[in-house]
Formats: sequence, C-alpha cells, structure tokens
Amino acid sequence: MLLPAAVPAIGAWPVLQRLTWQPQEAAGPPEAMGWEHALAKPWTDPTGMVGTLLKSAAFSAAARGGGSAVVGGPADSLFCTNVSGLKGNSPILIGLMEYFSRHMPHVGFFQPIGADPLVHSAKYAKLPKHVALLKEAFSLPDDPSRMYGVTGDEAQALLASGRTEELMDKVFSRYQEYRQAKDMVIVEGTTVDGIGNLVELNGRFAAELDSPVLMIMDLNRDEEVTASELYNRAMISKQDLQAEHADVLGVVLNKVPKRDHAIINAQLSKKLAAAGLPYAGGIPADATIGTARLNEIAQELEARLLYGSAEDMDCNVSEVLICAEDVALFLEKLVQRNAQRARHGEPPIRPLVLTSKDRADVLLSLAAAHVTGMGPHVAGIVLTDAERGVGSATDRILMHYSDQLVPVIETPTGLFETARVVSSVNPGILPESYSKIKHAQDLAAQYIDANAIASQLAMPKQAKMTPKAFIHSIQEICRSQPQHIVLPEVGRPTRPL
Repeated sequence: MLLPAAVPAIGAWPVLQRLTWQPQEAAGPPEAMGWEHALAKPWTDPTGMVGTLLKSAAFSAAARGGGSAVVGGPADSLFCTNVSGLKGNSPILIGLMEYFSRHMPHVGFFQPIGADPLVHSAKYAKLPKHVALLKEAFSLPDDPSRMYGVTGDEAQALLASGRTEELMDKVFSRYQEYRQAKDMVIVEGTTVDGIGNLVELNGRFAAELDSPVLMIMDLNRDEEVTASELYNRAMISKQDLQAEHADVLGVVLNKVPKRDHAIINAQLSKKLAAAGLPYAGGIPADATIGTARLNEIAQELEARLLYGSAEDMDCNVSEVLICAEDVALFLEKLVQRNAQRARHGEPPIRPLVLTSKDRADVLLSLAAAHVTGMGPHVAGIVLTDAERGVGSATDRILMHYSDQLVPVIETPTGLFETARVVSSVNPGILPESYSKIKHAQDLAAQYIDANAIASQLAMPKQAKMTPKAFIHSIQEICRSQPQHIVLPEVGRPTRPL
C-alpha cells in the first residue's frame, strides 16, 4: 500500500542549470540546453552543487510544512539489486561509491540483510563481505554494525516463521537511523540464499525504503546471449519489482562476454530506450576480477599464514598444482611448462602449490628456488594436514628467510579436501584485495555511465509514502517537538435514568 505524500517541489531545475552550465563549452544558454545534455560527460562540479542537488529530500508533508503537490525532490539513495540471483556486484558497487564520493562529502552503504560474513579476517571477522569491502576501500567512518539491517540467519528465521513485517520493520528502522547524516546511500539488495524469491523481496525492501532500483543483470552463467534475451529478462524483472511498488531507475550489465560486448551494448541500449528504461552500460568479463587471488583462497580455506608477508597474499593465482611426487621431477615440469609458454610469447605460470605439511623437501626446494631468484617461481604454498607440524630445523631456516619468501599458509584439512575447496572458490573482491579494488574502479569508470544514473536520480519523482514511512515521519515530528500534555480530570460518569 502506497500513500501519496504532499511535498512541495524543491525547484531542482535552476539548481541543475547552475550545476552544469559551462559557457565555454555550451552551444547556447542553459535554458536551451536541457539538463539531460548538461549532465553528459564530462560532468564537472565547479560550484559544489552536486551535493545540493542530490541531497536528502524528506517526503513528509508534515515535516515539510504542508502543501498539495505530489512531486518530490531528487532521490537520496540508490537500491542496487542483482536480478540474476548472483553475487558479483562488487565492481558496480565500487564504481558507484567512487563516483558519488567525488561529488558528495557523506556517502554511505547499507545492506538490508548482511550477506556473506567474512570468516577468516582479523579486522572484519563476521562482518558482511561488502560492508567490510566498501568501508575499507573508501575509509567510511561509520560503525560497520550500523551498515546493515539484520544478519542472514536472523532474516531466515523471521521469514521461515512468517514474520515478514517484523523483518521489514527492523530493516526500515535501522536504515532510517543510518541515513540521517548521509547525502547519498548506496543500498545493496540481499543476495542471501534460502530466503525465497529475491527479486520480490528486494522490490519490497526498495519500496519500503523509498529507494529507486538499479537492476544489475549478471551474465556470468551465459555462454551465448543476445540483446533480445536480455531485453526480455530486464522487462520481466522490472514488472516483478514494480509489482512490489518499487521504482525502477535503470539497468546495468555485469560480466558481459568480451566478444559480444560492443554489439550487446548497442542493441540493448536501443531496445531499452524504446521501452523507456534507461541503460547505463555494462562491465565486460574481466580476467583480473574473475581470477581467484591467494587471499581469497586463504579466506575459503580458513588458512593461517606461516611464512612470508601478508601483503604478498594479494596476488593472482594462475593455476593450482598438487605436488605429491618427487620434488626434482615437479620442479623440472614447471621449468618445461614455462619454457613452452615462452616460445609462444606467454608469461610464466605462477601456480599455487598444494602439498602435505610433512613434505619438507618440497617446502625447502620451492623456498630456495624463490629466494635465489633462479625459479621456477610460485604464487604461494598451501600446507595441508596442519596438525603434522614442520620440523624444528626446517622451521628455523624458513623463519630466517621469512620476509623473502612467497606466502606459505597451512590448513587443517587433507590434500583432497583442500583441492576440492580451492577448485570451488568463487573469485571476488576482499577488503584486502587492493589491486582488484583499483581495477574495479577503472572498469566502472570506463564502462558504466554514472552520469546517466545521476541524471535519473536528480529527476523530481512521484512522491509516495508507505505506512511505515508515515508512522516514522509522525514519530520524528513528535520527537522534535516534545509536549507536556495534562489531561483534565473528570468525574465518574453517571448512569442515565
């Protein structure tokens, strides 16, 4: 149920003219340009008016002081949801946070349901992965425990017992508390497994939070895909979201196959424009983002660093090899592989080597190959069966050269189980994946038209109010103007004869 809110218009048109008017580049006066043209790249902000334009716009008529208009101000939040049911939103979230942080002083990030808690992280243990990632990447001053509504376990328990409204109440209250001091909040829709239809649930969250939806369509599972298929998926997802009373702002793609990137961009943009649904670009499938790094593998293994530097854990793993044979033969195979690659003009491999912890010969040989510079070099070494222990003499040698070694980590699981876990690692971006974070920013800046998203956010929108928003606004008014009310005493009513 959505109720119209009486909100006076805030006059965004003159602000946009001042924001983007550049006489040296424009072909005419601001009145003739149109603000859609004015927001075309490059978007400059010489007067600092971006924050003014997109700043928080309250939608309560009582809080604003009456009026009868039903046109609200610009949106102060953006709800990003993966309508493909996948979790690879990191590059787009990083790109949007970087973009808005350049134009506004107070940008935040919020998840209705905290997803994918980090297990093996000294700094961010048990925090939702993307909460920790964006807090670290953008030095957000917020308490991370305030950056999500409820945990995944709590959400599952509430939904399983039919207490959906209680879940909505908790998320709404936490969000309203968090957004108080923010100019813009990027909200990520839930990706938690096992809680029903995610598109419908995220549509409900977006409607309750009054946050326009940016649909993320992930092509990670699509080997062959056409613009027509993507168009149909986008329109179906839009209808599902609108059925929950959510406002759909536009579409972006993620992990678009490189060979099809140009043609899909051109065709899909034209189809969506004809349907009145803005298209903000698509990030191509990328080897750097899509390749597991050593720190991500260590996270999945819950491994402990024995030797080497923690900073060196942020490195690509080209492949995974198991050394269960004679170490001399293993080294020779690596040398031959690299020689063959060199003949084809390819760089040498940097494998992650799995071996049992009692194989001191493998450990010392690979360490010597790296320290002496003779090679072959590896990305790191995983020692399985951690309870076996490293001999004291071996340990003294390795500790002496520890700062020169590749990372050597240990895990309690056996060789077979370790190999299974490593092969199933879903590459992502961790708070410590600094090179991936920078690469994601570059990808988003190149392929996502953030100006198109900002222009949609800047448009005055139909003001609306959910019952929860109405109750919250009344409560805020009461808190802001406390009154001492004395009720008159009355006598006991007499019974009529």
